[in-house]
Amino acid sequence: MATADERISRLEAQVAHLLEVLAARDAEIARLKGRVAELERQLGQNSTNSHKPPSSDPPGTRPSKEASGRKRGGQAGHKGHKRVLLPAEKVTKRTEVRPRACHGCGGHDLTPSELAPRIHQVVVSGHREARESEPAELTA
Repeated sequence: MATADERISRLEAQVAHLLEVLAARDAEIARLKGRVAELERQLGQNSTNSHKPPSSDPPGTRPSKEASGRKRGGQAGHKGHKRVLLPAEKVTKRTEVRPRACHGCGGHDLTPSELAPRIHQVVVSGHREARESEPAELTA
């Protein structure tokens, strides 16, 4: 049987070893806490607080805009912008193009306003061919 002094020295060695292991684990815990804090900081980045583009933001994180009281789209009274047709002298070829089906539903029963043709103009100048399309005005 071991004497009391041998047993005490063996227990003191075990305590010293366990204190070393504990110190190593404390250091590892501190390192991992720093890593978690860094990852949480990276996870919290978005286009408003970093150089990242808005397309990289997760869904549903866009800031909500305050309502302006106006409806979306063109406002009443606003003059529209559209391409004007070229004079006949500059046009090489002119074609009226009518839709065969509705762009929205694909149906073939089109109303007169949906049947409005587009005027397709071809202009040849030198080696380049310029094409322009413009919706024709309805004359009802």
